[in-house]
Amino acid sequence: MIRILSLQSFSAKKINQLEFYNPQIVFRAVSIVDFTSSSTWTVPEGVTEIDYLVVAGGGSGGYGSTYYNAGGGGGGGGGYRAGSGYPVIAGNVYTIVVGSGGSGGLSVANGSVSRFGIAPTVAIESAGGGHGGRDFGEVGSSGGSGGGGTRGSAGGNGNSPTVFPSQGNAGGTGASVIGAGGGGANSAGVNASNSPGAGSLGGGGATNSITGTSLIYGGGGTGGGNSGSPFASFPAVDDSAGTGGNNNGGNSPAGGNGATNRGGGGGGGSSGSSPGSPLSLCGSGGSGRVVLRYTQDVRLADPVGFVRFTNSGTLTVPEGVGNLNYLIVAGGGGGGGSGEWPNEPGGGGGGAGGYLTGSSYPVSAGQTYSVIIGSGGIGGSGVVNNAPRGATGSNSSFTLSSNPAITFVALGGGAGGGTGSGGYTGLSGGSGGGGGESTGAAGTPSQGNSGGNGAAARSGGGGGGGAGAAGNNRSGENGANGGNGLASSITGTSTYYAGGGGGGGTWSPGLGSGTAGTGGLGGGADGRQHVGGFAYTANSGTTNSGGGGGGGGTSSTNQPGGSGGAGGSGVVILQLLR
Repeated sequence: MIRILSLQSFSAKKINQLEFYNPQIVFRAVSIVDFTSSSTWTVPEGVTEIDYLVVAGGGSGGYGSTYYNAGGGGGGGGGYRAGSGYPVIAGNVYTIVVGSGGSGGLSVANGSVSRFGIAPTVAIESAGGGHGGRDFGEVGSSGGSGGGGTRGSAGGNGNSPTVFPSQGNAGGTGASVIGAGGGGANSAGVNASNSPGAGSLGGGGATNSITGTSLIYGGGGTGGGNSGSPFASFPAVDDSAGTGGNNNGGNSPAGGNGATNRGGGGGGGSSGSSPGSPLSLCGSGGSGRVVLRYTQDVRLADPVGFVRFTNSGTLTVPEGVGNLNYLIVAGGGGGGGSGEWPNEPGGGGGGAGGYLTGSSYPVSAGQTYSVIIGSGGIGGSGVVNNAPRGATGSNSSFTLSSNPAITFVALGGGAGGGTGSGGYTGLSGGSGGGGGESTGAAGTPSQGNSGGNGAAARSGGGGGGGAGAAGNNRSGENGANGGNGLASSITGTSTYYAGGGGGGGTWSPGLGSGTAGTGGLGGGADGRQHVGGFAYTANSGTTNSGGGGGGGGTSSTNQPGGSGGAGGSGVVILQLLR
């Protein structure tokens, strides 16, 4: 048995675990579809039989009397049916109905049926639980499991209508002032006794782990009591069922509700203890559930899963995986800083981290690969004069641990240029940084593109290069836009990575503030511009995108310019193949 991280979906269903049974040919996928509300289900290709759990809504409890008559009976648990090996045909569409619990309060109701089938034929149906008897001596209602009686009356029948194996049990018989427990999926409700005056327990529910978690379904609600004990209620038989109300000092406590999507019966209300006591409310039944589980032979000619590294780590190749596709994106470069007007231009946008992709790379089960995620470069500081360029981003890589010579490396994005002696040109990298007071830098072939040019004082900064396009050159006082990144569907969703950062804008008393350049698609950050005499730190590239940081904008005279934004960190995504 193996587990693969971040598994992709097959035909919109969640694969919970993959069981390997024939190397290089087939995985056996075990899938679970859990319905907590009504819907439809289409049988996937290759599926011929299913395991199932069908639990109906639980019945409400019965309400209690106004004064020393009787507590209400507990509601019966919803019908419980579970089985395996039920035959199905690929492509058939099944209608799924999930029953609601019977509504309590000052009314009573049976739970509703749950079922699946191809209309108009019903394949498997469970009956709603019967409601508990009310204070005037009403018998419990029949259903999947029967409701408990009260005031000497019998409980309702379980397994009604009759199916095999049985879907539930009968409710208990009430005492003269005590409500009996509702029937449960696993046992009958307990008959009531006037001594010691406690509401009797419902029948126990059935335990099932088809969802992967062991849960109890269809427990019977506890009957309402009349003990005068200090407890607010009488306990439930298990966590699927409702508690019973208890007369504790003149109050008329309500019964508890059955658990949602577990089909438990509601608790009976208590009897009153003094003239004029209000009717005691009964608890509502819990809603039902339908769960289907099936196995499917999945051929690994197509990708079956992916692992997304957002921090450095390792990958051990699972059994049965012989190839992989990869996307490696390095950290983006930081944007350049800027200074005061009229001597300084806007900072250049940071270049995107290198974008490296490949397909059908051969691997062997048990091999261990080291994965390094590159960080984004910091932005250059904003100062009055000679603002520094940003820092180049760090590399991302995928390396065979036993032979480091076998490695794939995406190069960090180049830094955006600053001003004057601070370093006015952009720097080369996966994609090149945009120029501040000078030219942009080159990108690395097959990983990225060049940054755009800036110019001398009173001009905007150049845009950082992106994986899909070069950064733009500045236009007057306006910062240039960063180059767009590239889209990848390696995770199953088309997503852009490695966009260049936008250049910073400048300011002129005669012309006003130039606009900042926008970041390229794929996490590239926007630059900044002068606002009210001040320049602010530019935006940072998006985390795990490899986007370049934005360039800082100039300020008014004698004020520090804006700092460049940091580059976004990188990412490594590996798609597992046969």
